[in-house]
Amino acid sequence: MGLACYLRAKNTMHERLKQLRLSANLSQAELAEKIGKGGYNEKIIEAIETGNRNIGLNILEDWAKGCGYELSIEFVKK
Repeated sequence: MGLACYLRAKNTMHERLKQLRLSANLSQAELAEKIGKGGYNEKIIEAIETGNRNIGLNILEDWAKGCGYELSIEFVKK
């Protein structure tokens, strides 16, 4: 995967996380409170949504649960 592809995927993921939070009608502070563990706070949620913090599978799982979803990852052949 080239750098341009990586950056597009990274930006898309961060944007999708923000959309997920908004669809759950949660503020950044409310999501941080729902997630609770791992030291999440409003500043960390903002950093994730703006792409200023790297994310891993654990963050994706916590985010999904906090928004009332279950995480499902799918690989789709082009």
